[in-house]
Amino acid sequence: MTARTPTRLAWGLFSTVMCVGGSGRADPQEEGLGGAIRLLDRLGEAKIASPLLGLTPARELTELEDPDGDVLLMEGFDGFDWGFAGWPTASEASVVEGEGGSYLRLEGVGDRDDAAMGWILPVNPDAFYHFERSVRVEGSAFCDFYVVESRQDLEDTSLGARDYFLAGRGEALKVHSLPVPRPRADGSWQRDSTSFYPTPRTRSLVVLIRPHIGDSGAPGRAMGFDDIELREVFPSRKERMRLLQGQDLARGADPDVGMHKEGWLLPLPSPGGSLRGEPDQGNYNWREALYAPPETTVAFPLTFPGEGRLRLATGLARETPPKAAARFQIEVTPSGGETTRLLDQVRRAEMEEWSWEEVDLDLSAWAGQEGTLTLRTVSEKGDPHPLWASPRIETAAGEDDPLTILIAVDTLRADRLSAYGYERATTPALDRLAAEGVRFDQTRSNCNWTCPSFASIFTGLVPSRHGVSSYGPATPLPEELGTLAEHFQARGWATQSIAYKVPLFDGNYEQGFDQAFNVPRDMIRGEENLARALEWLEGHRGGPTFLFLHFNDPHQPFIHPEPLDREFDA
Repeated sequence: MTARTPTRLAWGLFSTVMCVGGSGRADPQEEGLGGAIRLLDRLGEAKIASPLLGLTPARELTELEDPDGDVLLMEGFDGFDWGFAGWPTASEASVVEGEGGSYLRLEGVGDRDDAAMGWILPVNPDAFYHFERSVRVEGSAFCDFYVVESRQDLEDTSLGARDYFLAGRGEALKVHSLPVPRPRADGSWQRDSTSFYPTPRTRSLVVLIRPHIGDSGAPGRAMGFDDIELREVFPSRKERMRLLQGQDLARGADPDVGMHKEGWLLPLPSPGGSLRGEPDQGNYNWREALYAPPETTVAFPLTFPGEGRLRLATGLARETPPKAAARFQIEVTPSGGETTRLLDQVRRAEMEEWSWEEVDLDLSAWAGQEGTLTLRTVSEKGDPHPLWASPRIETAAGEDDPLTILIAVDTLRADRLSAYGYERATTPALDRLAAEGVRFDQTRSNCNWTCPSFASIFTGLVPSRHGVSSYGPATPLPEELGTLAEHFQARGWATQSIAYKVPLFDGNYEQGFDQAFNVPRDMIRGEENLARALEWLEGHRGGPTFLFLHFNDPHQPFIHPEPLDREFDA
């Protein structure tokens, strides 16, 4: 790997960096930083031909024009039969009569296997799904209905399997939630909905009541539920594009065009590791991408930099029907010159191909020339939905290119580090890092657990200002806050995050990173994080670089290898 000069070497426990100011992106070429050209930031300058143009984005299935579909579940609790539904009786639950008819009333909800209340339903891999429920809150909300995608086949209907299934253990692939309901002064009902497309590995759907994190109810609180409905919809190609056009929009993207996406845009593998026939764990890379349904052509006018390389990845969105295929093409046309095709690649929606395919192309033949870089997608079979992930032009790495790495280690105690005076030689590598850099004698975390602490690290704000108080999507990092990664990215730096940390998953901590890798696994060793980080650094070419690297080894469960598991026995 080419040697680089770090901008600063400073370390302490958990946080040594604070960011201030806005989060608007600057043009690195104007600032003279020699950073990468982010093509997604230049969509406004590109010449675009696409079937998306002229369509109206749809954010919910209800916005479509009379799509074909079926009702899978409709329950209004009139004449509800607990035994027929397979629900266990519970003292906290009852069906009562109200002004508009019967409804389900809950004064609490347990987390025991025998307290699972819900339905197991079949799934169609080519359908979209729309879920709705009505809710009324007395006091404050403590539970809700969720839709869980499961890899468990519907055929296993034994009572033990059903309880295990409804408890959401082990077999859950994706959980779809609704907005947290708020009590209304007039006691009226509110109705919320969510729409989704199942993963290719989903074998059944579970609609069930689950308590909110750390909450199963309390005296004086109650919730009512009514008119539960799950609808299966088969949109046309045009309607499918409208749905994808309105989903997963990147911050600052033009909602009317709907091409600039961000998120986990491909099918996700098992958190425990890729199984046979599953996509790679690399699908857990949160990315920005250009959504380009065939035939889409996006031509970027450019002045090609010296020693430039085009780096991106190709993939098919998770909404692509199985067996569909798309052709990805990349062309360079210098002003007044002939067109050269650099890529002609076919990607198929088959399990072994359903992952990101990295592309690295040499553009040095056109150094200093003005011209056009064209990305094109063509349908090879069926109705594919292609994605160009994080397209960027980078220059060759130089010895003076700054490299900043922020390393966080969960539950690492200063009073057990030899670098901080502990009598045993516990941390020789950290001792060397401290000796060569700057060591802070006094550092304090803004909170005593993961999510608020990392929100403070990334924003420079105390928890009362950033508002993060729970896991991941429960209280995500607010999008309007500028993050450390956004400040680097705005000035042309490549930004990468590598972590295995369940509480940080899907909590908007990806904000400002070109790629953010986080598999929600507990049983993980630091070697895996480090190997992925070194692989990325080796393959990354050119310009300033910021890497956030997270290690979880000191945190339970303790899985240290021999002989380290007994080296410091008292």
